Amino acid sequence: MRVRAYDQPVTYGGAVDQLIGWTVVLPVKGLEHAKRRLAPDVGSWRMSLAAAFAADTLEATLASADVLRVLVVGGEGIAGSTLAQPRVTQLPDVGDLDAAVSRGTTWAREQVPHCPILVLQADLPCLRASDLENLVDAAPATRPGVLADAEGLGTVALTLPAGTSLSTAFGAGSFAHHVRAGADPIDVRAPHLRRDVDTLEHLRDAVRLGVGRATRQVLERMQFPSAQHLTARWAD
Repeated sequence: MRVRAYDQPVTYGGAVDQLIGWTVVLPVKGLEHAKRRLAPDVGSWRMSLAAAFAADTLEATLASADVLRVLVVGGEGIAGSTLAQPRVTQLPDVGDLDAAVSRGTTWAREQVPHCPILVLQADLPCLRASDLENLVDAAPATRPGVLADAEGLGTVALTLPAGTSLSTAFGAGSFAHHVRAGADPIDVRAPHLRRDVDTLEHLRDAVRLGVGRATRQVLERMQFPSAQHLTARWAD
């Protein structure tokens, strides 16, 4: 369902924006709790990588012409200059991922009831703006949609057209839960978008696909020569 920005004015938070498009809800876990499954393999680099994944996800999202505004729920570790951009609104961290999604979607519906919402995971370092454009093109027009991760088990994105909602349950098996809850599976070829990173194997795959600037900078500080050597050289 294509809803491009720059079409007509809408009222948002008491001000008039000359834009209409998707509102993206981006829940970002506090770094203390983020990417714990990576800890045995990357040690003290875990939090730096988690922050970099979120920063790259946000940067690619803001580059999409389909995105009106991004609601970052949490956002610890993302540079203040990025969060201060006019199209970014930061909401307080509420701890739980599903609670963060609920907080963000509720806030968005209160501000722009007719605006479609895209819920996006914040661990997508390979994400490109074109991936989001392909995603919203393929999204259902009147029902919630769900995009599975690369393994087909988890969820990397939910689309919520105006007037729709969904009970979320992120975590293991979330894709099946969201389908049972009423979301239509979205059929789109998007390997960069579907590559979330929770494990060493995922990180290796992300490096193969190509990661964003923030993640690349962390890997360079790790003196990371190739994905195959990560465990041997960077585990604490």
